[in-house]
Amino acid sequence: MKLKYAKYLMEKIKDDYEKIAEFFFLKRRFFWPELEKIKDYIKDGDKILDWGCGHGRLLLALKDKKISYIGIDSSPKLLKIAKKNFPDYDFRTLNKLSLPFSNSLFNVICCIAAIHHIPSKNFRLKLLKEFKRVLKKDGFLILTSWYLYKGEKKVILKYMFKWVLNKIFRKETELDFRDLFIPWKNEKGKIIANRYFHAFSKKELANLVKKAGFEIKKLEIVKRGKNFANILIIATRQ
Repeated sequence: MKLKYAKYLMEKIKDDYEKIAEFFFLKRRFFWPELEKIKDYIKDGDKILDWGCGHGRLLLALKDKKISYIGIDSSPKLLKIAKKNFPDYDFRTLNKLSLPFSNSLFNVICCIAAIHHIPSKNFRLKLLKEFKRVLKKDGFLILTSWYLYKGEKKVILKYMFKWVLNKIFRKETELDFRDLFIPWKNEKGKIIANRYFHAFSKKELANLVKKAGFEIKKLEIVKRGKNFANILIIATRQ
């Protein structure tokens, strides 16, 4: 993917989440099973970076932990909801891959259902290397990504077929393989945003994490009901 188009997509995903912020909160305000698996890696006193924090959903899993928490997101509207629901925590707006933190600052970095919105291999690798830089040597990276190859096969087939057609007819030719636009519809079925999404395979995401300099301690697919699943990776710095 060319740099100019990747930068465009970074702005687009921010704008899309501004459009759907209220709808997104109503559909994503509940506790997810993969969040339960995260708790054991976070202890009292830890410094936590929640990158792509949205409306602060991760804090539902950490409400009993005494932690120092910073949540980062590109959407001011989602952060406004987060600050309202979790007024005692630190939320900051950031829409760039470079992190404004010193080296080895955080005990745990969480990137929950956000890495799949980062366009291009170069941008994703840059972000993960930034995670490595600001993570303490004995700290954990906790990463999840939407997994479309299990439970939602109809979804991945539908959008991958569209990707092939676009390549054939020379539309959206800037997209990389497994890049998709998935529509967000309101209650009347009207599309209000087409979110960019990279459909990671389990192996692809694992290889990316390793390339950034992490050692994977846990890699699994976490199901959420019959139709949804996420890749979960727990990793440490090499």
